[in-house]
Amino acid sequence: MGNGGIIVVNTLLSGDASPTDRLIIDGCNASGHTSLLVKTGNSLGGLTNKGVALVQTENGGATSADAFQLDPNSDGYNSTGILKVGAYNYSLKRGGDGGEAQDWYLVSLLSPVVGPYLQERQSSMTMHKHTLRDRQWQVPGQEDSYTCLRMEGSMVQHDGVDNQETEDRRWVLHGGSDIARFSDGHDGSIRVVLMAQYGTSSGNSEDEVSRSSHSVKGYSAGIYSTWFGHQDPQTGTYIDTWLMHGRFDNDVTGQGQRTESYRSHNTTMSIESGYKLKITESPTARYYLEPQAQIIYSLYRAKDHTTASGSVASDMSDNSATTRLGVRLYEDRLDRNGQTLMQEFIEANWWHVPSSQTMRMDDTTVREPMPADRAEFKFGVKGTVMPNLSVTGAVGVDTNMSSYKAGRVSLGVNYLY
Repeated sequence: MGNGGIIVVNTLLSGDASPTDRLIIDGCNASGHTSLLVKTGNSLGGLTNKGVALVQTENGGATSADAFQLDPNSDGYNSTGILKVGAYNYSLKRGGDGGEAQDWYLVSLLSPVVGPYLQERQSSMTMHKHTLRDRQWQVPGQEDSYTCLRMEGSMVQHDGVDNQETEDRRWVLHGGSDIARFSDGHDGSIRVVLMAQYGTSSGNSEDEVSRSSHSVKGYSAGIYSTWFGHQDPQTGTYIDTWLMHGRFDNDVTGQGQRTESYRSHNTTMSIESGYKLKITESPTARYYLEPQAQIIYSLYRAKDHTTASGSVASDMSDNSATTRLGVRLYEDRLDRNGQTLMQEFIEANWWHVPSSQTMRMDDTTVREPMPADRAEFKFGVKGTVMPNLSVTGAVGVDTNMSSYKAGRVSLGVNYLY
C-alpha cells in the first residue's frame, strides 16, 4: 500500500515502444497513493496507440483506481496534470487506450497548443479577404468620389489538428477613399483607392485532455484599382485588383502554461472580374444578375519561435492561393425619378482553398486538414439614407456541409462627395 511515496521513472518518451523504467507488481495488490516522478530527458514526444507502460502487473497483480498519479516535479508537468513533451501532451491513465486494465500508461495526444499557431496563420490571412462588392456600393449614375467604411464580424468552427475542436471569432474594421479617378479613353473609368484596416481574432482549441487559446491583433494598409467598362459602374464588366500588407501581434496560451508571444506579417493580392447584366425592369424596380470570379494569393511570414518550455515552433510561413466563383442577384427599388432607394441582393459563392496546412513543433510535423471546397450564401440590403449617404447590412454562412461552418455579419457605410 502506497502512503504518499514517490518513485522516480526515467523514460525517453515517444510512442508505445519508448524505452522506460517500469514498476512491476508481481502477484499482489497496489493501493493507497504513490506518485510517479517522470524524468523525460531529451524526449521529443510522439503519438501513442495503447500508451507507454510505466506500471505493469503480473501473475494476478492488481491496482486500485487511484493508486498512482504524476508527481508535479515531473519534467514538463503543468497544472492540468499532464506532461508536455514537444508537440504532445501525456497523461497517466489506468488501462491506457485499450491496454491491460490493471496497468498504468502514459498516453499522448497532439498538444492543443499547436493548433493556435495554425489558427493564427489562417486568421491573419483571412482578415484581408474580401470582394469588390463588400466594400464598393456606388449609386447608379453618380460620378463623385466616395469614402467607404465597413465592419465585419465572423464566428468560425471547424475540426482542427488531431480532431481538436477549434473556434475563432474575428472582427475587421476596413475603410478607404478615392485618390484618383479617370477615363479609360472609351466608355469606362478607372478608380484608385487607398485603404486601411484593423483586425482582431481570438479563439480556442481543445481536446479531451486540455485547452489552449489564441489572440491576433494587427493593422493593414493597401491600394486598390478598379476598371469599370461602362460609365455607369452598376452595369457591364469590371476588373478589380488590390494589394494589402499587414503586421500582426500573436499570443498563444496553453492551459496551465505561460503566454507565448510572437509577430507575423501577411501580404495579400487579388484580381477579380464580373459582369453585371440587367435582366428586367419596371417603373419601380430593376433586376440584375452578376457572375463573378476571383483569385486571391497570400504570403504569410512568421519567424521560428522558441517557447518557455524550450520547444521550437517552426515552418510557420506559408504561401497559398484561394479561388472563388460566384453569382449575385440584385433588385434595385426606385423612386419616382428612377433613382435607387434600396438595393437587395442574394449571393452564392464557391470557394476553393488548400486542403491542409502544416508547421513543425520540434521534430514533429503537424498537419491540419482543411476543407478544400466550401459554399457561401449571403444576403443583404442597402438603403439610401441621404442622396450622398448609404448604409449596407449583410449576413452570410460559409460551410462544407460537414466539419467547417462560419457565420458572418457586416455593416457598411458609403459617403459620396
